[in-house]
This record gives sequence, C-alpha cells and structure tokens, in this order.
Amino acid sequence: MKATLTTLMLAAAMIFFGCGDDNNPEGSAGSGGAAGSGGAAGSGGSAGTGGGMAEAVPVTPVVGVLEPYNPGGEGLFPTRSVEAHWYQSDGFYVVLYRGFDAADMTQICAGNSINVGGMFQNVSNSPYLGTVDEICNGAPNIAAPPSGVFSCGSLLYYVTEIPTTSVGNLFGTLELGPPPPPTPPMNFVGQTSSVPSDIANTPEFTPGLNAYDLPPSRLLVGGIESCPP
Repeated sequence: MKATLTTLMLAAAMIFFGCGDDNNPEGSAGSGGAAGSGGAAGSGGSAGTGGGMAEAVPVTPVVGVLEPYNPGGEGLFPTRSVEAHWYQSDGFYVVLYRGFDAADMTQICAGNSINVGGMFQNVSNSPYLGTVDEICNGAPNIAAPPSGVFSCGSLLYYVTEIPTTSVGNLFGTLELGPPPPPTPPMNFVGQTSSVPSDIANTPEFTPGLNAYDLPPSRLLVGGIESCPP
C-alpha cells in the first residue's frame, strides 16, 4: 500500500518506510477471506463465541491516527476520525479500529503490518462485508484463520499475523482495492496509521466474545458493544 500522510511525522515515516501502491504496505499485500460469513477468523464476519458479561477492555497507550495515504482515501471517512488501538492476544497483535462504525454496513478492506528496520513484515489484509475480489482485489496476502477482521456491534477489530516478538512501527490501515477486471488498472485508496510497538505497555484483548465494554478514547465515549447472535 502507499502511505503519503498529511502530517509531517507520518509523511516522513511513509517516505522512509514506503507503503503499498508504492507507499502502502497492506494494499499491495493482503489478508482475509470472504467477509460477512460470521464468526470464523479471516472471514470478515461477526465475532461472538464467548458467553457471560461484557469484558472490560483496558485503555492502550499504543494508538495511531489514520490519515489518507493518497487522495482517494479522503473519501472513505473524515481524516483523523479513526484510530488504530493496539492490543495483544495469544502471542499476536490485535488492532481495534476505533471510530469506524462497523454497524453501518460499510464495506472496507482492513490491513496491517509492522516495519522492522525499513522492511514491512507480516503484511495482511482482510475484507469486511465483501469478498477479496470486491474490496481487497490485488492484495497479495489474505489473512488466514485465526487471523482476520471481525465486528462486534459498531466495533471493528483485526487479529493480525504480527507476532508480539516483533519490534518496529505498527501500521493499521483501512482501504478499498480496485474493482476486478475488466476494469482498467487502479490503485488501492485508503488511510493508514503508524505507531512504534511497545509490547511492555500493550494490554490484552480477548477475541471472539459476545460483548465488550470499551474505554473512552479521543474520539469516542466508550461503552458496551454487543455482537449479534
């Protein structure tokens, strides 16, 4: 994927690291099977296999703000209206896309990666409410179970393929791939974020539960999100 960001810091990061369509690591490497199938990791379905009360999700200090990496990304959602909140689970990073409303049925191709020493690693994409061909077309690495994108109420989150042993800059991205052929060649459009990894201060998150009690953020007041049955 390409990552031409609007702020100086992210712009510098993108120029140094490179991302996708020339600047975006996820758009040119994908992950995730057909979306909307409900529950199975990597399928872009709804989470919800655990019972009981809503789990309280702790605040994480590891947060990146999404900004357009190309002009087309500005049309997906307002700049800086979505944040990538990073957590860990069972040896892998999990990213919560706070500010993106998964309940409004908007199709999106989620992606993430880590840049280690100037090289992107563990790049993957996963389609939400669509197939790979429809919204992640051209992504070379589609997330395989148990990784992939999930929703729970308005919460969109992604169990990544990034091991927590990796140290570098974490990239969290939301984008759309070009339509499948015979459409003329096009690039991904989207928004991405970057933040240094900090596993010592990265809280735990439990995927697959029926409800989450989310903490307040810069964008949201927080509260309980329940998954459909």
